[in-house]
Amino acid sequence: MKNKWWNLVIILGVYFLFRLVVIVINEFGLIPIMNNFIFWETVLELAIILIMFSVNHWIVKQKIDFRFNIKSPFLSLGPVFFLMVILFSVMLSDRLPRTYGNTLPLALSAGFFEEYLCRGLLFPQIFQALSEKKERNFNQVYLAIFLSSLIFSSLHLLNLRTQDLPTTLMQMWEALCAGIFFSALYLAANSLLPSILFHFLFDFIGMYTKGPVQQRVQVNSASLKSIAIITLIFLGYSLLLINKKKLSKQFAWVNNLIS
Repeated sequence: MKNKWWNLVIILGVYFLFRLVVIVINEFGLIPIMNNFIFWETVLELAIILIMFSVNHWIVKQKIDFRFNIKSPFLSLGPVFFLMVILFSVMLSDRLPRTYGNTLPLALSAGFFEEYLCRGLLFPQIFQALSEKKERNFNQVYLAIFLSSLIFSSLHLLNLRTQDLPTTLMQMWEALCAGIFFSALYLAANSLLPSILFHFLFDFIGMYTKGPVQQRVQVNSASLKSIAIITLIFLGYSLLLINKKKLSKQFAWVNNLIS
């Protein structure tokens, strides 16, 4: 389809229709989702993955690069691992541990699907829509990164069904910053695999320390400090990964995504 904005409507429409069906099923008690949240949420994530694969294969036809290029500049970015260790240390502080078995399947499926949706499908479709009638440039890439990350953040509004507003807003801000970082990884590595890996780790640590359904978060100096550190790590390293000098080397690959 030539109209990429229409492709975006289809992608998001299918996603929200699926979530609406899930809400209706849950409200009418057709499936006891909340009685076994981890199991059913993992099943639902796998179902929406298959649905989105089908939508992309038959309608959108967006190329997604899963190959791991051993010559990728990502492999020379060793400090990212140290920064992520610091980030996870912040998230681990003063939290009660959960069992690995409960969180691993959901973190894996959620990390894969959200990267497939937001970075794999939405980012290139937004970039192409922005540049459809104009010469492609770096600013369009940055705007596409921000808009796809904003959509990723907005998806977390659905969590209002199980948690309060302050918790959800803090989660949305984390998701916005994380989305920009995952997009930067995608562009730096020329592959979706690194962003899937780090998304999985981010979700796994969060679910392991906080549980899959977060409870009320107290807005205090400690929580604000945690958010500030997470923001600095994600946005700071994103700027290093996709400044104009580095992005100029990746621009041909970005263009190939939408050609």
